[in-house]
Amino acid sequence: MKMRSIASEVLRNVVSGTARVPLLGLLLALTAGLAAGADVAAVHGLQNQARTFITGGGATRMLVAEDSVDRARCESLDWYRSVQASGALRQAEDLPLDALAGAGFPVYEVTAGFASLLDVESASEGAWVSEPLAESLGVATGSTLATDGRDLKVAGIFAYPDDGRDARLEYAIVMPVEGAGVFDECWMRAWPQGPDDDGLLRQALASEASTGTEVSLTQLNRSMGTSFTGTAMFDDRLTRWAPAVAAAAGLLIGFAAVRARRLEHASALHAGQSRGAMTSTAVLEAVVWSLAGAVFAGAVIYLSAGALAPENVAWVPAAMLPSLVASFGTALAGVFLGTLTVREADLFRLFKER
Repeated sequence: MKMRSIASEVLRNVVSGTARVPLLGLLLALTAGLAAGADVAAVHGLQNQARTFITGGGATRMLVAEDSVDRARCESLDWYRSVQASGALRQAEDLPLDALAGAGFPVYEVTAGFASLLDVESASEGAWVSEPLAESLGVATGSTLATDGRDLKVAGIFAYPDDGRDARLEYAIVMPVEGAGVFDECWMRAWPQGPDDDGLLRQALASEASTGTEVSLTQLNRSMGTSFTGTAMFDDRLTRWAPAVAAAAGLLIGFAAVRARRLEHASALHAGQSRGAMTSTAVLEAVVWSLAGAVFAGAVIYLSAGALAPENVAWVPAAMLPSLVASFGTALAGVFLGTLTVREADLFRLFKER
């Protein structure tokens, strides 16, 4: 019966506005939401940097060994968990185009895995043309290029910006080829990067490659730095203290909520309410407003993140929950601590100072 009486009083205080649920919930939502939102924004920024590093060629390594790269070994590198894509490449003879009075453009023969490396979506046979070259020639996917004696179908267009990456494919035609044979290079995009990436890439060397074969390992885009130190940047981000900030704010709000009503609580003690009942009532009221504030802040952050990057929001709850949970828990702790400072003996002094 005692718990039913406490719950009934909590409900009356919430409904009547005595518990100040909207005000306290909004205060918690603002403080915890700002802390959690700042951390979400920081993590989102790091993800964008990582994505730029990957798409810009920073995570793509190249093994260069003329006539010494095994096609099958290079293609099979994507079996490893950290390897997103791999493919072999070799240069072929330049291709003269009738539209440019027979002027030749470099042609590179590649294996099927290069489609993922260049982000080409092609379901038909034909050539892949770089975006700058396609714009110069005025062609699109499905068009044909008139060459010396035959028409070459454009099966795909691939983006290849001038951003510091190896410029050979910027104005080039790429031809996927089947069959056996050796190649000159093996490209591999690995993420996350690891210390064994170059060791994996060396596995693409043909078994018949001579010991005197000149082998070099390089990065597709060296202007982006040799590696992306995402883990270190994540660990050192300023917003890693967001849960602590949210926790401190929740504690202060909870404590202040009780202190603002200490006359009411002291009066209840004077009227015969036990300290346990008074504390339970205050804490249960805090559960309502702190939970409402945390849920509201979480919903706003999640919806905002979804509007900015709808393709990837699965990580958002993990980033914001520490701050929201911390503020919820410390708000209850603040209320409990606040009730310890309420004394019946202070009733008349508080009544005079009201």
